[in-house]
Amino acid sequence: MLIEKGLAKPPGCAIVDPEEGLPMDIAALSVVSNQVQLKQQASLSVMKMVMNASQEQTNSLLAMTAGMSGEMESSVNPHLGSKLDVLV
Repeated sequence: MLIEKGLAKPPGCAIVDPEEGLPMDIAALSVVSNQVQLKQQASLSVMKMVMNASQEQTNSLLAMTAGMSGEMESSVNPHLGSKLDVLV
């Protein structure tokens, strides 16, 4: 069929797509597949680093605000808690 169309099998191509009659380069497909896999792994690693950094920032912010809640309340309402009214 390829000979009838005038297409010869290029050197280094082991498989020819039967529908299209185009050569399939297995080595090139392997390289492209590995590059895609590497890009996905790199993207996932960067995403994990961002998530960890975000979690650390959230934890430090929560720790900072937990210690400051009493100080913030007294700065907003300085008269509260300074006197104790007792009726006997």
